[in-house]
Amino acid sequence: EMQRSLVGSEMCIRDSRYMVDHADFIIAVWDGRPSGTGKTVTYARGRNGKSIIVIDPVTLAVERL
Repeated sequence: EMQRSLVGSEMCIRDSRYMVDHADFIIAVWDGRPSGTGKTVTYARGRNGKSIIVIDPVTLAVERL
């Protein structure tokens, strides 16, 4: 029943947090602009012990957060 009550962005947020919480490390392709991916990276940064790698899709620069 809970899944049916969630819509659009709420489901994406829930799913992204689940992935972060259950992942050993995070690899994100993100251009740094406000977005769902940005929110996920921000959430992951708040989780102690998570290794985060961000790849810029334009420059292909790789950054470890």
